[in-house]
Amino acid sequence: MKLGTLSLSLAIVLTTVGCGRKAAFVAPLEIVNNVEGSFTFKDETVKLNHAYARRVENEADKTKRDVLIVFTDRPAPWKVIDQDGSDQKLHEKVDKGELRALSVRLTDDKKATFTIYHGGAGGFGVFPPRGEEKDTPAKAEFKPVSFLPNLIEGQVSAKNETVTGNQDIVASGTPDPYGEKPEPPSYHFDLNFKVGLRPDEWTGVYYKYPATNLEPGKASGQVVVDGQVVKLNHVYARQSGYDLFGKNRVAVLLTEKPIATETLKDASENELLRAALQAGNTYIIYDNWTTSQPPVHPPLWSLEKVRAALQASEQVSLLDASDSLLTAEVDLSQFDSKALEGKIYTESPFKWFEHTYEIDVSFNAPVVITGDASSAPVVAGSGEPLPVGGGGPGSAYLNFVKSVSLARNLKELTQLLETSQSASAIAEMKLSLADVRPEQEEQLFGLLKKMISIANPSVEGGFATGDKATLWVTGSDNGHQITARVNMHLENGQWKVGRGSTHEE
Repeated sequence: MKLGTLSLSLAIVLTTVGCGRKAAFVAPLEIVNNVEGSFTFKDETVKLNHAYARRVENEADKTKRDVLIVFTDRPAPWKVIDQDGSDQKLHEKVDKGELRALSVRLTDDKKATFTIYHGGAGGFGVFPPRGEEKDTPAKAEFKPVSFLPNLIEGQVSAKNETVTGNQDIVASGTPDPYGEKPEPPSYHFDLNFKVGLRPDEWTGVYYKYPATNLEPGKASGQVVVDGQVVKLNHVYARQSGYDLFGKNRVAVLLTEKPIATETLKDASENELLRAALQAGNTYIIYDNWTTSQPPVHPPLWSLEKVRAALQASEQVSLLDASDSLLTAEVDLSQFDSKALEGKIYTESPFKWFEHTYEIDVSFNAPVVITGDASSAPVVAGSGEPLPVGGGGPGSAYLNFVKSVSLARNLKELTQLLETSQSASAIAEMKLSLADVRPEQEEQLFGLLKKMISIANPSVEGGFATGDKATLWVTGSDNGHQITARVNMHLENGQWKVGRGSTHEE
């Protein structure tokens, strides 16, 4: 075996995933955050009853992390609270008057900056408008009660009749046509709150879209293409492999006519398209989704274009055979290891080049799992929370990392792995090391030791159920902050180390 491929098959290697945001299927972590108080903007007062909190990158110093808290007047859909801390989806809901909101960003030294939302149609948007410098409201205050790594409690308040910043812009963001400087709208807020924090995840209770009440594997609805109605009646979903942050790609396929279910397990994308074509479909929706980034713009595939592409080449490209439904919304009532359920729809006809599309289809897709289910992470929906330190699994992991650092050669390291890894991990390790030549051992030892070690590890918590746990770990690597998820397995009364994934900040 070549050294270049060895690390890909070692179960213990903590595979680095990209540092973009930012979770098999980690649903939003539903810790109940408490908030009481109101927000008055101009003449409208709303109660802000819900809060969502997470750590985000400090805008000025990327080595530091802030706490971002978003207060809303009603439960927010998961995709509205963007995983990377940006607020594009929140703005869309605010602009439609579907949410009222206020956010506060807290630095480690307990300083607070606020983003105030207002807007047309009775909603709130941001002031100053997007693109302008964001200002903290005058006289705004944050009074902390508790400021802990896993919990923040306190009060935020402001009473403002003026807003600092660009006075040439009115609340709607439209310059005054006569060049006058209108008084900015008045507002005030006073909120008491208590929010929980977990590494790299939002906390809060999200709005769940209603269940479709469809039978598993069924879809109901239609796509209209230039007036041609195509009924979509069947849905398929498959997921293979596990990344412990949940960046798994899940293939979702909606069809008019059924395809052979055995096609799902091992078929490539092109084989799936061929199967849909052979079954007599004319249009399908086929896409890859992840829970770490809510699905957007699902492509609608023309099977006639697929046929033409296959006649010209063995491969079919997205650009050759599909159009993205740029205005389509995807609302999910379930997205976990068992099923994908929800709705894809456009609010009005959508024209894309020479075609006009409309779509309104609901679906309930059982997820076909391919790969080793023991590699799936334990998450909020499938296990109980672990304390800071990780309890027994956390202690075993930290002892393992310390022992790795003390190993002096490949023989000592492999002996350690054999006694500290889970059974499945050991089997993969032995297979990977079988073809290593003596002259490669020193290089391999350094490579493995570097890849399975985390400097200054700290177990922040995680989840456990029965004989399995998934730890949430932080540490560093060459000066960069590292976040890791590590599976632990209880075998013969001893916690053993399984698969892991890392995220470099």
